[in-house]
Amino acid sequence: MFVTWCTLFDGGVGSATYYTDGQNPMTVSATKTAFEHTTLLNLGHISRTTYTYRAEMTELAPNTTYHYFVKNGDEESKPFTFKTFPDSDAFMPRFAIYGDMGLANHVALPKIQQDTDAGMYDIILHIGDFAYDMFGFLGGKGDAYMNLIQPVATKLPYNVAVGNHEHHNNFSEYSGRFTSPLPSVFYHSFNVGPVHVILFSAEFYYYDRFGTEQIQSQYNWLVEDLAKANTPEARSAQPWIVALAHRPMYCSSLGVDDCTRKECVMRVGYKNKYFPLEDLFYDNGVDLQFYAHEHNYERLLPIYNYTYESVSNTSMYMDPMYPVHVVTGSAGCREFRGWFRYPKPDWSVTRSNDYGFTRLNVVDRLTLKMEQYSIEQAKVVDELVITKTSDYPKFGVGNKKDSF
Repeated sequence: MFVTWCTLFDGGVGSATYYTDGQNPMTVSATKTAFEHTTLLNLGHISRTTYTYRAEMTELAPNTTYHYFVKNGDEESKPFTFKTFPDSDAFMPRFAIYGDMGLANHVALPKIQQDTDAGMYDIILHIGDFAYDMFGFLGGKGDAYMNLIQPVATKLPYNVAVGNHEHHNNFSEYSGRFTSPLPSVFYHSFNVGPVHVILFSAEFYYYDRFGTEQIQSQYNWLVEDLAKANTPEARSAQPWIVALAHRPMYCSSLGVDDCTRKECVMRVGYKNKYFPLEDLFYDNGVDLQFYAHEHNYERLLPIYNYTYESVSNTSMYMDPMYPVHVVTGSAGCREFRGWFRYPKPDWSVTRSNDYGFTRLNVVDRLTLKMEQYSIEQAKVVDELVITKTSDYPKFGVGNKKDSF
């Protein structure tokens, strides 16, 4: 478990101390990185330096409540509390998923915090666009935003993917503030219960002015990670593969965003040729994909290359023939809500531009339940149950599993 904190001044040596009730505290050292914030304005080289500390709390017992505090020099934080995951095949994790939440108009955050305090979630997945924008006021907006999410992020693992609003200075505000498992804060994976979670960068495909090597590096890693996740042993332990990034492959939003085009870069690849993701995810049996960027919510029928599966009950997908795509970018920001074009495409099931966020619960080893919660209506406005009858899906690698 990583803990990350930032200071306005060089506070010297940092550490994190953690303990359970009745246990002697353990203290681990933190790394310290000087973090230079810059401006977009043509005012010469104006910058501000803060300091990011990162510590890893190890040897944690499963299903255990820990208290912890961080320290640098003589400065010490107040104590925080988190609970580790059970080490059991019976663990059925609960996720809150959203993107596009700003410092201003963060409409969904109070409800997310209320649910967190009530113990409704095990993990947060924030898939891009933070603060709007973190580099503002030489990083001052980012500082304020991190303080804003602290009541949630200190209690639960707060996992992230990068969005377009983090692009300043080659995404330095993002990489300078967040910590992730290896290999990169931009792309990594982890297992939680029966789910293999992949977080990756859609932005590499759009900001090629920062280079194209990172597109290839990420793609090569995705190929390797998916191969490992699809061995019989891995699929037995984690029968669900869920991929998340910021920009969607499909959407029916009003406007000219790339997801409205059949030649969407996320689907067909960089320059319509290189490192295409839709084929990769289909071939490797990625069951469920979450994206944001559009400031609304949209759930699709199972779909691949604009071929979709018609189902008699759109609230239940049993053994989907194609991956399931969900857009959840309505947490609230200064750009307000997003609108849809009409008529609604046949492949789109549910659309809402209410402010809100998505819940994903593992019901049992081969069943997931998804809900979209509307802030305005104070209720769930869309529900979906996805079930499978085997570890592999009925598409892609699921049709070739005998080759492993």
